[in-house]
Amino acid sequence: MKREKFYDISGKVMLYGFLVLGIFLFISDLGKRSSIVLSLVSFVFCGAIKWILDDKKIKERVFLFFLVDIGFWLGLLGEMFFYGTLRYYDKALHIFVGVLLAEVLYQYYNEHLKLKKEAVFLSVLGLLALWEIYEYLVSAYLGYPMQGVIINGTWVMSAIDDTMTDLILGSIGAVLFLIFRKEKG
Repeated sequence: MKREKFYDISGKVMLYGFLVLGIFLFISDLGKRSSIVLSLVSFVFCGAIKWILDDKKIKERVFLFFLVDIGFWLGLLGEMFFYGTLRYYDKALHIFVGVLLAEVLYQYYNEHLKLKKEAVFLSVLGLLALWEIYEYLVSAYLGYPMQGVIINGTWVMSAIDDTMTDLILGSIGAVLFLIFRKEKG
């Protein structure tokens, strides 16, 4: 019970932390446009995910919401500090996100579908594709390059190579989760 309370409080603090950080970066003019947008988008996405998990009464919803918050915070911290300096941060994050998405979706489908693993994999792939579309839209319409890998001002991976690698690594994360996931009962 103490653990669930910790996850619940931490998840809510992280959720509202996105909103507070986004507003702070906007007002103080300290953050890049992409960091402000990602912070606010993370607040909206995490809030929607929390609502869905609560609405569907997923058994492990408090822990799953905590994991989702962690994943979004890792992405935001990467955007703010690590993407331009740590070459493989983004790639490791995509594997982690594939695993994380697979866990969340597995818990949902475990209660609602018979073909859990196939549905989980295809859903993860779809969500990864939606994220890559988001990256493209930010790049194309806000002028901030979220596609491609730039380290210290030098392009080390093109936009298309980055997008495809991200999709592949996220899929690998989902497959690894599904291979090692033990069925209960």
